[in-house]
Amino acid sequence: MNGLLLSENLGEPISNKKSLQRKKLLRLFNSEFDESTEDEHAIPEAFLCFYRGELPDFVESSSSPSYRKSKYKRQSYRLDLAYRGTAFCGWQTQDKFNQDKSQRPAVQQLVEAALGGRDVRVAGRTDAGVHAVGQVARVRCEANLSMEDLWRQLQEASACNGNWVCRRIVPVSQSFHPTFGATSRSYVYLIDADEKLELAFGNLKNLTCRLNALLAPLEGQCLPYSALSYGQLKTKTSDCTLTYARARRLRLANQPVLAIELEGDRFLRRMVRILVASALSLAAREDEFDSQSLFELVQMRDRRKAALPAPSEGLIFITASYCDSHSNSG
Repeated sequence: MNGLLLSENLGEPISNKKSLQRKKLLRLFNSEFDESTEDEHAIPEAFLCFYRGELPDFVESSSSPSYRKSKYKRQSYRLDLAYRGTAFCGWQTQDKFNQDKSQRPAVQQLVEAALGGRDVRVAGRTDAGVHAVGQVARVRCEANLSMEDLWRQLQEASACNGNWVCRRIVPVSQSFHPTFGATSRSYVYLIDADEKLELAFGNLKNLTCRLNALLAPLEGQCLPYSALSYGQLKTKTSDCTLTYARARRLRLANQPVLAIELEGDRFLRRMVRILVASALSLAAREDEFDSQSLFELVQMRDRRKAALPAPSEGLIFITASYCDSHSNSG
């Protein structure tokens, strides 16, 4: 067995009064593209899987160091987690003061408790309110602990809470690291495409076109995104490369939404939410619209010129990709 996957067609939900809530969490979105002229094959797999309510396939390449029982006393597992961000104070366990202040648990706190206190590393430490449908995590366990036992522990613990779930567990090599091994991360920001949005920004079709005109100059460029970040920079550089940046109108769960899709090699703290808010602010200037204005804002490296972050509740971490793996999706 390569791994265990939980979906609507795989696995029996734990018998619990919160199982219905878990089903809703797993069901994700039933989408249809709305007047999109873009070839579906040009859309990154991560976003297509998200809109279909699926997980991207993951198989470690044959060049990755394999696990050998005689050599290692511990086995590493990749976990794909989904959680409702509004129920948590973020991914990372907080100190006691901040934990008491927020009155909400951290996702890390509950996942590690479900795994007997074992350390769990992730691809992206999401802020309070930010959701995830495919957060990539790693845990290392004793080799004599079966994957089925881990799976059962995770499902039982998540059923008691109802706001998070492990969607997949896969054995991986000892060298697999969800944070440092990730070559890209994918996010989507969703906004209700209702009368309020149209009242604020005008015709939504035109707004989508203006957003794409603003995002296009960023694609494929290694740029300093310090102006679109928050807090002290903890890395040597603020350079990031957005490999994909697109806005589109969709129907998700039969509701019209505006989706802003971003995929890149790395993201700074609150970068996605500040980028989304800044792009919307610039796109709203219909009479003075300049398609280069977002690119120029990034180049200024002046945080005072950027907009305040968009609300965290609209942001969803989709997944992370790894160079030492390949898709077996055919």
